[in-house]
Amino acid sequence: MRTRRKVPVFCSSVPTTTSTIMLSNPAFIVLLFLLNIFSLSIAVTSPPFLVRQPPHELLYQESSVNREDRPVILECEAKGEPLPEYKWTKNGQEFSTSGSDDRVAQEPGKGTLTIHRPRDIDEGLYQCRAENSYGISLSNAVYLRRAGLDTFRTENTPEEIVVNEGEPLTIKCNPPSGNPRPNVFWILQSGNGAMTTVNGSRVSVDPEGDLHFSNVTLADASGDNYYACSAFSPFLREYKTGELKKLIVNPSGSAAPHKSAPTCQYTSPRHITAMRGQSVNIYCVYGGTPLPQIRWDRKNAPLPPRRNSLSDYGKVLRIKNVQFEDAGTYECFASNGVGSVGNHAFTLTVESEPYWITAPEVAMKAEDEDQTFACVAGGVPEPRIQWFVNGTSLENLPPNDRRRSNGTHITIARVQKDIDTDNFQCNASNVHGYIFADVYLNVLALPAEIVEPPAEVSEAVEGSQASITCRVYGAPSPRVTYEKDGQTINVQPGGGARYEIRKNGDLVINGATFTDIGEYTCIAKNRFGEKRASGRLDIKRKTVITAPPEDIERKAGDSATFRCSATADPNLDVQIEWLRDGEPIKMGQNGRIFQNNDNSLTISQATEAHSGVYTCIARTRLDTTEAQSTLVVRDVPNPPINVRAMCEPLTATVYWEPNGDNREPIQEFVIQYSTSFEPGEWRDIKAGIPGTDLSSTVDLSPWVNYTFRVKARNQIGLSNESNPSQEVCSTPPDVPYKNPDNIQAKGTDPTNLVISWTPMPQIDHNGPGFYYEVKWIRADPDPNAQRIEQSAIVSDWHIGSHTIPGQPTFVPYDVKVIAHNAIGRSRAADAPAVRGFSGEDKPNEAPKNLVASQIIDGKTVRLEWEPVPPESVKGDFKGYKVLVTPTGEEGKPRQVLIGPNQNSAVVDVLKPASENTIKVLPYNSQYDGPASPALQITTPEGPPGRVTDLRAYPMGRGAVLLEWQPPAEPNGRLQTYEIELYEVNGMDVTGPIRDPTVIYDMNQHSIKLPGLKPDTTYRVNMYATTSAGRGDVGIVEAATESNRTMEAMALLPPPGTPELVLSGRTNESIIASWLPGKAASGGHRTGEYFYIEHRREGDPGWTKTSAELEDLSTEIHGLEPGTPYEFRVVAVEGMQETRGPIRKETTEGARAGDGPFYGSSWFGWVIALICLLALLLLICCIIWCCRRRKRKDHYDVSERERLQQPAPHYYEKAPTNIVTGNIPKPAIRPSDGIVNGDENASIINGEGLGSEADSMEEYGDPDQPKMFTEDGSWIGQYANTTVRSNDAVVTTTVQPAGSTFV
Repeated sequence: MRTRRKVPVFCSSVPTTTSTIMLSNPAFIVLLFLLNIFSLSIAVTSPPFLVRQPPHELLYQESSVNREDRPVILECEAKGEPLPEYKWTKNGQEFSTSGSDDRVAQEPGKGTLTIHRPRDIDEGLYQCRAENSYGISLSNAVYLRRAGLDTFRTENTPEEIVVNEGEPLTIKCNPPSGNPRPNVFWILQSGNGAMTTVNGSRVSVDPEGDLHFSNVTLADASGDNYYACSAFSPFLREYKTGELKKLIVNPSGSAAPHKSAPTCQYTSPRHITAMRGQSVNIYCVYGGTPLPQIRWDRKNAPLPPRRNSLSDYGKVLRIKNVQFEDAGTYECFASNGVGSVGNHAFTLTVESEPYWITAPEVAMKAEDEDQTFACVAGGVPEPRIQWFVNGTSLENLPPNDRRRSNGTHITIARVQKDIDTDNFQCNASNVHGYIFADVYLNVLALPAEIVEPPAEVSEAVEGSQASITCRVYGAPSPRVTYEKDGQTINVQPGGGARYEIRKNGDLVINGATFTDIGEYTCIAKNRFGEKRASGRLDIKRKTVITAPPEDIERKAGDSATFRCSATADPNLDVQIEWLRDGEPIKMGQNGRIFQNNDNSLTISQATEAHSGVYTCIARTRLDTTEAQSTLVVRDVPNPPINVRAMCEPLTATVYWEPNGDNREPIQEFVIQYSTSFEPGEWRDIKAGIPGTDLSSTVDLSPWVNYTFRVKARNQIGLSNESNPSQEVCSTPPDVPYKNPDNIQAKGTDPTNLVISWTPMPQIDHNGPGFYYEVKWIRADPDPNAQRIEQSAIVSDWHIGSHTIPGQPTFVPYDVKVIAHNAIGRSRAADAPAVRGFSGEDKPNEAPKNLVASQIIDGKTVRLEWEPVPPESVKGDFKGYKVLVTPTGEEGKPRQVLIGPNQNSAVVDVLKPASENTIKVLPYNSQYDGPASPALQITTPEGPPGRVTDLRAYPMGRGAVLLEWQPPAEPNGRLQTYEIELYEVNGMDVTGPIRDPTVIYDMNQHSIKLPGLKPDTTYRVNMYATTSAGRGDVGIVEAATESNRTMEAMALLPPPGTPELVLSGRTNESIIASWLPGKAASGGHRTGEYFYIEHRREGDPGWTKTSAELEDLSTEIHGLEPGTPYEFRVVAVEGMQETRGPIRKETTEGARAGDGPFYGSSWFGWVIALICLLALLLLICCIIWCCRRRKRKDHYDVSERERLQQPAPHYYEKAPTNIVTGNIPKPAIRPSDGIVNGDENASIINGEGLGSEADSMEEYGDPDQPKMFTEDGSWIGQYANTTVRSNDAVVTTTVQPAGSTFV
């Protein structure tokens, strides 16, 4: 037994940062698996190896009375044989749970520590050690760090900050320290404690917590609120608030916003070091008015593709998963059209913590074999490699001639079980951290074992690489060979051979064929033993894409569909998957990309971003195959780039470069401008520039700062905008070039004059000191009258009107509005004046003598009245309003406008067949005058309006269903509906093709129009009529369906559910009518024809009527009186049927058998008693007849024979057994209940055979020879008897007997 060695604690060599042990190493996981399986049969000794260990760093929250206990768990668990024991160190010293209080406990059988109610004394560097007699395994060193958040250093009095409107501003924060570092943000806090976060495009917070306003507006003033910096700890879930800041903003005093060039407020350091695999944020915060736009660039290279993103409105460049190739110079540019462009450069250097290139792996060797461990790591700076054995540095171990190391590798030659079974540790470290691996060498002497035998059946597809699993274990490593169907497989050494045996023991067959099907045996052998295991290999047909997708070209907004189908082995299920540019497609993303039931892929409303290579993958559980196609989407152009401007005093030449037309040539460019008057607002200044031009000159207005951008247009549409030009064109001032537009003069009340205009935008001011000069003069019709021009100054350019009170009513004025600025008056100052009027008043006279001179029809009447005097209108006389109010319409009256020079009118808005109240009043442009006395007119009936909600649906191949609602304006009592049918062929309309269909039932709102041709379009004209004739026509079109094959009919969706209505019931019939329903699946599948199913209530089966092809109703006959029935209507469309809900109805009359005793419990006994009495009476009659015959001495045979009548034609006489005298009973016909033979025939038993009253000739056929003589003697040994049954002749043979009748 190997003795346990005392080993120094490994702590001083471990840096304070940690790394994970290589538990994810595949060889290590396989080894664990092998050991667990093998341990079932034999105990394999091994050094310990850790399967659970703590992370590099753990945070904890110090316990308190008012806080829930959050215990700290330091995991440590190892495997090994014998089971390892555990020890912990803290800060390099032995740490024992027995010496601590009950807060610290170690899990039994494991090394896991749990620290309850953690305190500040628990902070430190911990490491777990697992040890048995074969080695010592070490965990990561975990730094247990106490989390905390300090408080702000604040003043008692809030700080006041005063700033001018439009200027940039930075407010300092000085956030508290914390572990982990807290997140810093700013809030706006009200007096009642309510808080809102501060954010927006003009507001930024830098990594130090300072708040930056790019430019301050009046809305940023805090008022009664305060700005406050806040720090939040996600781990502790608590935040602290800093000193309150009161922000006071002084207005600029100018209508135009203050403009300032970009000013740097915060940028990241010029030299930035980023860690490989992590993210880095580069800040570029600029202030200015208008808000500067930030653009990022990288010298001599593009920004890292797919790993860069912008945040905080472009002020922060974030690079994710930084790689060494991301090193370089990055630049940000800030521009707002004012002054020069601000820029800042950053040099990014990428370094790295150590990372594995080749990590050591667990090794199991037999004695006398060599073992080499590799520990190759990368990192910047280059890591330092250290080796340890059982936690002891390699330099501190005794010399060993069989062990040598070159720094990155350590080799042990001719390993020995009791000497070299150890744990080996490798540590790679630099200034940024370290990585640490703990592995072991286990020297064993074990017979060959197959720990994972071949599967019972292994499968592969033809042409692929087939694999038969056979994982072996042993020390030394077993040699593996294979047999197929009892024959040894010859495996050629070297790559590329058809058969290969891998290091783990698996057999690989390259290019498998159907000849490889068979039984395979794996043989594992070493010097201690041999094992065998077998399994079968089955080869399947490979999957083939039979219809690959095709290349597609579409324009943006169109849909594209890729189709793909494949075949596979009958025993394999094939699935179709899709990739785009090698990446899986997220189906349903934005509702645009989805896979259909037939596995086709549809991209709806495609954009240029959808262009790419699409891959169809046909996958089974054994193989995959793929086919590619390309989607090209012609989209709007990309925005132009490198927009520049060359400025002249009142012109600018704008230059640009195209940036890709997205597969559709550029047709034109559009130049847009933005000014300092309206920052961020963009308008077209020139369009229609040919797509081949890369520059254009535009005219500018005086005293404006211009910034330009360009858009490109192709046949698909207009591109997004380019970045603004870095140059700002500032023009010199000049006088205004124009006066305001839309000048009007109009009073708003009877005593004023209001002069209005459209305010001129600042771009038309052309200089500072802009104002309006308003002039007006009364336009007296007397040319000799004195006219005095008056004027007023309006200094606020936003204002668009001037009111002059105290003016006479409705007097003409000539007015002007002239634009001025500090340079001078407008160039259009001498433009003609605009004529207008002062305010109007209400007219004061009503029209008189309103009469109806003629009633033309139900809607139209001719009216006449006396006109009002023009001076009574008191304004601009517009004319007369005729107001018509039909009875029942008490709301807004119907109105007709009549010119001012008319005193009569034909009015056609009356309601037919109603009483109408009519008034006439004068009006001017502002007021209505008094109305005339009311005139009452009763109108006759008129033609109705058109029917409403008129719809037509196909009912199969030969009919159309028409539905409607009555006219909204019946204009009288409706009498009929008339339907005309026309045939439509393209633009030609033929018809009517049949006599009109007239409907007299005004409650009917649907009809089936049968007898139509398949696949034909019909136009239906429908009229409602009154006594005044037809009304307006309602028109609808519908097409019958085409003839279909049986397969197509089977695919039709089911028709809608019809509604059944029952009426007209009698004793034995009922009328069923129905309304077709619309299909739930969409569309209007109403049913091609219908039939009715009915049954007596409680019966299991249904009786159905014949199909109704012409109408929507049918009459059902053959019902029983007074009987409850169930009915339902069935709609048929192709091969589909839809049954409507069941309706119940009882026929008229009394039910058969109804009476006072019907259904009584003793009714059956009464019937039985009557039958018994009838039977007794029949027996008595038979006995009486027999006795009467016996009294006769003889009878006249000839007379009897003369009176003998032939049997009815349906009589079928059964043969008689002469010996026994038994006569079978005649059969009863089920159709009429009559005995086969004479209706009066008696049932005679054997006693009557000797009666002299009987004649044997009765039983013979009158057309055949007689078998009996007069005395009844037998005249032959054999005789044939023939009887007729339904005109067929039946012959029977009568056997002879040894006696005669007496």
